Amino acid sequence: MQHLKILNKKEKKQITVILEEQYGITQELDLVFLLSKKNKIYIINNDLARIDLVKLKIDSIGMYLGELVGSQIRLSIEGSQLLGRYATKNIINLDKNITRLWMHGYDLELSAIKNAINNNSDVKSEMQGFVIIKSNDDYLGCGKLGAEKLFNYVSKSRRLRIIP
Repeated sequence: MQHLKILNKKEKKQITVILEEQYGITQELDLVFLLSKKNKIYIINNDLARIDLVKLKIDSIGMYLGELVGSQIRLSIEGSQLLGRYATKNIINLDKNITRLWMHGYDLELSAIKNAINNNSDVKSEMQGFVIIKSNDDYLGCGKLGAEKLFNYVSKSRRLRIIP
């Protein structure tokens, strides 16, 4: 059984501060945050948090939002879809052809996505660490900017299998 800790107000504030610093998300999130022993963050509705979960046999609960990695949060695909619309920085908008490569699980050379990074009006050269990946209005998850590559975090089971 997975043991999840319900975060108190102070701990929730730490998560929201990271989301604001990393992605520019200032939206008030009326959700309950849970943290696993492996630093995975889940969210549930406030009403569900009132149920005494100790008496129930539950393997998991909530929606997987992402993983706490050091002082950053790597959003899941669903986490990026939920919070991406509120993000104001560290967003890379890929064109159609590059998006196909991303969805097939390839890491992307920064030279190939240079226009996507330079067209970001808010951040440009200040981008670092985990970034939200999107294509037009679709949020595709998170990647990590390295020195020369954008590393893909789409799990193998969720990648497109057809050759690009």
